[in-house]
Amino acid sequence: MFKHFDLKDITKKNIQQNRENIKHLIKKDVRNNNNNVSVLSEFYKKNMKKMNTFNNNAEMIEFIKRKEMIVEMDAKLTKIHENKITTINQVYQESYTGNKHVTGFGDFIRGCYFLLEFCNEYNFTPKITINHPIASLMKNVSETKERVNPDIPFFLENNMGQVNFDKDNYIIGYGKEANTRRKFIDYLFDLPTKEKNILNTYNISFPYKDAVISEKNKQYIRELIEPSEKLNLYVNKTLKELSLEKKQYSVIHVRCGDKYLIEKSTELKNDFLYKIKSEIESLIHVLKNDKPTEQFLLITDNNEIKKKLVNFFPEIKVFYKEITHLGEGVLLKKDKVENTLLDFFLLSHSNSIHAYTIYQHGTGFSSWCAKTYDIPYKCMHISLY
Repeated sequence: MFKHFDLKDITKKNIQQNRENIKHLIKKDVRNNNNNVSVLSEFYKKNMKKMNTFNNNAEMIEFIKRKEMIVEMDAKLTKIHENKITTINQVYQESYTGNKHVTGFGDFIRGCYFLLEFCNEYNFTPKITINHPIASLMKNVSETKERVNPDIPFFLENNMGQVNFDKDNYIIGYGKEANTRRKFIDYLFDLPTKEKNILNTYNISFPYKDAVISEKNKQYIRELIEPSEKLNLYVNKTLKELSLEKKQYSVIHVRCGDKYLIEKSTELKNDFLYKIKSEIESLIHVLKNDKPTEQFLLITDNNEIKKKLVNFFPEIKVFYKEITHLGEGVLLKKDKVENTLLDFFLLSHSNSIHAYTIYQHGTGFSSWCAKTYDIPYKCMHISLY
């Protein structure tokens, strides 16, 4: 077992002696670490250099408190492994325990990346099960005829912190809540084992290394969501009808919000519309200067804004099909699900994506597509108010 520090040992008499005491106890911890779960060892690797920079006892006490929290994480992870849990299964379905509804497709992909990172770091095997109407449109997913399992819990923690913007209101990054892994470990520790060696769950957390998602994890997701032959034909047919070639067009993605996608409102505020128009005008001017032959495809969650924008920009390619939100308790119709995935894979074949959204957090549908397929991406927040 790891030896716990006694906060009473931290005195106000001699900071240097306190530093030496902490180093001594850390060495004992490392020697006693036989379970190789590695949470504590990783913490020490990152923080050993800080030992000589403590300026006061308060900083040392804060360090020790963080260390004790990690000892608890280590103990729970060890217990989970000792219970012979080898696999954590991310299940994408329409509803979960307590009648909680799944969120969107971008959220699903984001949570998959979180799980892949977590399993790699803590020595579990990741599994991703799609028990959702999109399964029939995925090449590598067996469409299940089983009823949705209502006993699968939803890990609701959202670890997104403050959104950071540049001077033009483009999203340039997100802060991350520091305790998400600890909360996820606590959550897994309390989950009942319904299947041998497997914990079934669902999460939509941000991967904590999302700025540098590994190529291995991106390839995993690409293979998971690879479109079926039928959906591929639909994508290729649509590209042909639009006279577009893969990787030879930029996508303008406008996310008007769930008010339009779920509640079917058609009202568009004029200031929002004209702000979008102004931004698209500038975008086309810049991109055309760089590449005069560049073509543009407009994808939105609202057909009304397509009609209005194409009047301003007749050169932009558009098509009109009914789409849907893939979560939030929406009654899913097969053709709308297919059209929503058509949008996603048209995004995946673009050479750049330029998103405009009413949401300060951005739009996961296009941003996680861009991350998965290595597509240059920018997203601007445009307020409706």
